[in-house]
Amino acid sequence: MPTFSFCTAPVPACLGRWAFVAIAACCCWIGEGSNWDAKAQGLEAEGDADAAPHPWIATAPPGIARLIDQGRVRIVIDDQRLSAAGLHALTEFRLQYDYGYRAQPKRPRPMAEDPTQMQTEVVATLRSKRIDCEHTIVLKKGFLPIKPWEHPLMLHEFDHVSISTDPRFLKIAKDVLEQPVRCSVQWTKTDGLTKQLLDRAIKDAVSARIVELERVVQANYNELDRVSDQGQVNLKDRYRFFTTLYGKERLRACEFLYLDVLRSAAQDSSDKDVLEHYLSTETP
Repeated sequence: MPTFSFCTAPVPACLGRWAFVAIAACCCWIGEGSNWDAKAQGLEAEGDADAAPHPWIATAPPGIARLIDQGRVRIVIDDQRLSAAGLHALTEFRLQYDYGYRAQPKRPRPMAEDPTQMQTEVVATLRSKRIDCEHTIVLKKGFLPIKPWEHPLMLHEFDHVSISTDPRFLKIAKDVLEQPVRCSVQWTKTDGLTKQLLDRAIKDAVSARIVELERVVQANYNELDRVSDQGQVNLKDRYRFFTTLYGKERLRACEFLYLDVLRSAAQDSSDKDVLEHYLSTETP
């Protein structure tokens, strides 16, 4: 359960409740949070939580099975959705981040435009509990290849999964998400500074980082679709395409907002693990 610690210095009775608010705002608050809500993200329709896995999942070869496990992949059938998008298949990706935090609000001050409103700046350090992802591959009901795991369309969708489970991306996500959060919290003198307000401010800051990380993954998805014509054309140089996806040059081209916080380890495109990560989706 979330906890928070207050300083215990005695408050003179003459100062009343406002002194307590000021003291509470300046001490350390401890809590936890998550950006994840499957229903809010639109990834869990009614009854999906108990739905049996698609039968192909159990027949996946080892390399694909590894991606299914790493990316928490599920396969669903939805002709209507694909027809609306004008696609034969699609892959959706969401990043999940569970964290604990330790926040230090600065001394509050009244807002100039409304003295009944208080505001304080907060600096919070984050501790990662879990950074992972979930994928949904959407197929048409009539897609029934004899050997699904050798079909170019399936391999193309798992190229997408490879991009968002790339160990370099997970390093980048960790670098970005564990940066201290600096945000502003507002409250009324009547209500005071609450744990819920602090949780929300920190969650909003974390969510903005998640949106940016997911945007870069989507940009790489789009680039894969462009160079492969939605999986209909084999990549001419898979090695070069995939190993450059998360280099600084590519991230700069994507106008990634957090280039300045990345550690050099996240940019190692020659890492043996990175190269092997993409072998399982090569066309036979």
